Amino acid sequence: SVSEDTTLTSADIWSKTYNVTYKKLYEPYVVMATEDVPLYDERFQGYGLNKVSHLASVAHSIQQDLLVLPGVFVVAPRHEKSEAYKAIYGKESSPSSNS
Repeated sequence: SVSEDTTLTSADIWSKTYNVTYKKLYEPYVVMATEDVPLYDERFQGYGLNKVSHLASVAHSIQQDLLVLPGVFVVAPRHEKSEAYKAIYGKESSPSSNS
């Protein structure tokens, strides 16, 4: 959700930097100085909530809103489902179809 700043318009969201508050299960991509990032828990292997959990620890450690940078995009290339994913959800399913 957008911060308490009610002066933001739809156009502002695409042209001005603004804050958002971390929400449970939120999965943003973040850019941080290496020394500010909590260590990644090496017990996370395979598939399932690893990035979500790490970002929860990031949000907890910084104790502040996240800053959205307009006009900055991350593209994740499509890839095959991992063996760990298939073991959890099956070969053809997706997490949303198992709800």
